[in-house]
Amino acid sequence: MNRLLRVLVLPSLLAYMAAGCYKMDDPCTGSVPEIVAGVPGFEIRDEDGRLILSAADIASYDWTTHSMTLSSGRVLVVQNSSRHGLVGGIPFTVIANGVPCYSGAFTSSYSSTSLSCPIIDAHTPEVERGVVRLELGYPSPEFFKGEDPRGDERVRDCLRVLGKLSE
Repeated sequence: MNRLLRVLVLPSLLAYMAAGCYKMDDPCTGSVPEIVAGVPGFEIRDEDGRLILSAADIASYDWTTHSMTLSSGRVLVVQNSSRHGLVGGIPFTVIANGVPCYSGAFTSSYSSTSLSCPIIDAHTPEVERGVVRLELGYPSPEFFKGEDPRGDERVRDCLRVLGKLSE
């Protein structure tokens, strides 16, 4: 049995890993939802177009830190929506007035997967207190690639009109 493992199984497993087949899809390059509610407002949707957070879920958005203080009871929506596959990252899209503005990924501070896009860490003490922060890259901003999309004026204008923006 050991010989069979060394001769057949181990080389096949090594070839599989060398080809990169063991890697998960990169949530930072996920697709933008095609079906977007055309209703004016602010939304965060998953890659299937399901609503994760809406303007009604947000009490305020701090533009300087890109932190959202959620309405009571909404923290669990972020955590519950992100439990499956959270370690590998769950893609999301930030939408302002029905227009997809930028994408990112939900992740967990327990994850060892690095991400090069905006992230929401669903397992922080802040989240437990109802504050969700859009950060650059994971596990640190050094992993982020590209220009910071969080300053998108469409998002800022939308939040301002909705009375959610704190600058």
